[in-house]
Amino acid sequence: MNVGAEQGFGTSCGLFAGLVPAIVRFEIAGPRSARFNVTPRNVKAGHSVTVRGNLCKPGSYVTIKLDGELIGEDRANNKGNFIGGHRIPEDTSRRAHTVSARCHGKFVGSQLIDVERSYPAPSNLLTTDRRRT
Repeated sequence: MNVGAEQGFGTSCGLFAGLVPAIVRFEIAGPRSARFNVTPRNVKAGHSVTVRGNLCKPGSYVTIKLDGELIGEDRANNKGNFIGGHRIPEDTSRRAHTVSARCHGKFVGSQLIDVERSYPAPSNLLTTDRRRT
């Protein structure tokens, strides 16, 4: 007599029914990714960009660099987020440049921006006379 068959188990399952482990789903969470953003992506030399990011140590200082040169600092809030406006130097060349951030010695992110030269209008196009003709 097949004991497994009498209890509603098929012949092949009856012997192993009590030995099948439950399937447990584990999700291993890796390190969270920092979010980093620079806006606008097209900016004139002498104008400002807004730099924002997260995953910094709360209260830590954040260094903001343009092609490796310091252009400003921010401070992370109590949740580790930061946001700040930073001026692109007037003498920055017209091309793509990298804006990057580090906090507490940790790389946060980098993004490319396109810098446009901001030239004053030629003097022959300027008028200072406000008289109507």
